[in-house]
Amino acid sequence: MLWAGFTVLAIVPVADLAQRDHLFAVLAFPYVLLLGIRLDRFEAPRKLALTVGVFAFFGVALKPYFLILPLALACAVVIRTRRWTHLFRAESMALGACLSIYA
Repeated sequence: MLWAGFTVLAIVPVADLAQRDHLFAVLAFPYVLLLGIRLDRFEAPRKLALTVGVFAFFGVALKPYFLILPLALACAVVIRTRRWTHLFRAESMALGACLSIYA
């Protein structure tokens, strides 16, 4: 699995390496994985979740429309779990706090 992730994020996009879209994919990928893992009721350490949220901020801050991914994922998690408390997880709060400071 680690090799597949490395291949998709580092080897395949060689022509577009370090472009904004590629950086967004690299920086937002841990956020997507953490939200997916949380759907399986896995509790991540708070430091890890905060770090993932800050990295996701750096990816989302590159272009305004990149904010669609975290918003869509948050909506999907709330719809699937039917609990609003998932919006207030550490990674979402870190992402939101960094975005509000940035704006």
